[in-house]
Amino acid sequence: MRSRKLRCILMAGLSILMVSQGTSFPGETITSRIWTTTVKNGWAVNYPKQRKLFFMAGLIWVFYSDGRDAVYKTSPDGFAWSDATVLREGASLGHRFGCWYDGTFFHCVHCAASEGEDVVYRRGKPNRDGSISWSSSEQTACSVPTGKNVMYPKVIVDSAGAPWVAFMVYDGGFNEGPYDAIVTKSSASDGTWQAELGFPFLLVDNNTTSYPDPVGVPLTQGKTFWVYNKNVMDDTYYGRHWNGKSWDPEEAVTQSHSSYGLYNVVSDGNNVHMVFGGGTIRYRKRDPRTGWGSEVEVAKGGSGHTSITRTGPDSVIVTWLDCSEDILSYRKKVKGQWAPAVVWIDEAKEGLAYPRLGINSNAFVESSASMALAVVYTTGHASPYSLKFAGLQRAARQASKTELVGESQKTLPEE
Repeated sequence: MRSRKLRCILMAGLSILMVSQGTSFPGETITSRIWTTTVKNGWAVNYPKQRKLFFMAGLIWVFYSDGRDAVYKTSPDGFAWSDATVLREGASLGHRFGCWYDGTFFHCVHCAASEGEDVVYRRGKPNRDGSISWSSSEQTACSVPTGKNVMYPKVIVDSAGAPWVAFMVYDGGFNEGPYDAIVTKSSASDGTWQAELGFPFLLVDNNTTSYPDPVGVPLTQGKTFWVYNKNVMDDTYYGRHWNGKSWDPEEAVTQSHSSYGLYNVVSDGNNVHMVFGGGTIRYRKRDPRTGWGSEVEVAKGGSGHTSITRTGPDSVIVTWLDCSEDILSYRKKVKGQWAPAVVWIDEAKEGLAYPRLGINSNAFVESSASMALAVVYTTGHASPYSLKFAGLQRAARQASKTELVGESQKTLPEE
């Protein structure tokens, strides 16, 4: 078994898409090279909290930065890819924008590197020809004061169709803080932005030592849940529940085991599934009736920038890059039961782009189509980097009990 270095906490160019119903995984993988990107450090599709890989209108859609603009490509099968279409000009890094698909409409939010640039939002309907029919012109989701900068914008859509946008704000100039964590909500669900009374809402005020980096998930009946970091010395991650009308008191979610924003969440009805931690990846589930459950160790030697996708009731897949080698692994939870971890992709030949610096990862929110698992990630050690796709095809229902591990895959022992 390959040795692993537990001190590593960051990962490189990885974006995850989970696109199937059902519980079985075959061993056959399809791979393709999507294109190249000149974005710094290969940060084309970063990172897991920002969603940039979807199955929409019968196509696989990959949204990424080409080093200058936010663009996207589509594919019917994971082999052949369309020409790039500009989503928005000016996204020199992948983390300048985030996306969401609510089952009908595609939503995106953007920020700029310049001081005082507003956070902007747009909604459109994806089409089978790979185009997007926009509902309205670009809207200002939040005005940013002069002398302030925005980082890592994210968008989700609640069960009532209202979009939510969250981001970090810091004083202009170098990225040294102090940081605020802000979440805002629109009262409209037609593609225009009309800030709801009481928003924008300040989750974290002037966090001087760490990235608060808020990430949220939609629940039922217009409710949402948000996870964030408050202070590097606090050693705790926090959460806040919007009950559909107001904010419930702040919750201490978990001891972080890491001082930065190394966490990701996905929802399952009113349950929240959370992965967190660097070096050792951990998992907790929030049941609205009983609160946060016990902590589960998912894997050692994995990055804290981890992807998680819902695949069914109480079922998720966690996907991560190894800290010391150019490999991608996953581990599957099905109806509360964890399967062994599996080494899936080995990129030792080309090398993953800046694995120790990488915030370049992403995950689809919920499985919905014919692939059991798919990833898009960057390889290479210098620009131009390769943007690559790998998809694990879905097994037949009559697959054997050993179907979780393909013949060409290795099984990691339980930690």
